[in-house]
Amino acid sequence: QGQLSAAVTMTSQLEAQRRAKQIELEIKRQTLGPDHPDVRESERMVAALERQVREMSRNNGDSEVLPSLNQAPEVGRRYLTLYRDVTIQNRLLEVLIPLYEQSRADEQKNISTLQVLDGPRVPQKPSWPKRMRWAIAAMFLWGVGLAVYIALVERAGWLRQTRPAEYDELASILRGRRR
Repeated sequence: QGQLSAAVTMTSQLEAQRRAKQIELEIKRQTLGPDHPDVRESERMVAALERQVREMSRNNGDSEVLPSLNQAPEVGRRYLTLYRDVTIQNRLLEVLIPLYEQSRADEQKNISTLQVLDGPRVPQKPSWPKRMRWAIAAMFLWGVGLAVYIALVERAGWLRQTRPAEYDELASILRGRRR
């Protein structure tokens, strides 16, 4: 019974390793390409494990240390077959769960943290710029500037008529010529 259990355990461990390496090989093929040295190394590992599994199942009954599954009673053989399948699945989960968690973490890195709460929409009444205020302020400044200009022109005209000497001096200063 112990030898049979050991045979099943060894066979299931080899099968689990083979399946895990096959999964890793497929991932490497997709990410690195079929000609990459790591892919070739993984292919050699899978081939070696497949040979070992074939030899184990072929030589299982011929070995004096490990008895054949066919020599076991029917219930025990069914139990050991199921045990082997469970062991293989557990080994595969040990390999696949970290890969799955890593891929989920990578996927979370690509998701943006900004989340749109309300969609954009055109407002019925613009909030800024206050066009009416700007228009009134521009008109006021234009009016002040016009008033200053008119006052200066009127002052220059009055100065020209009443005091021509001061007007000529002011005109030369404004033109950049000083007497």
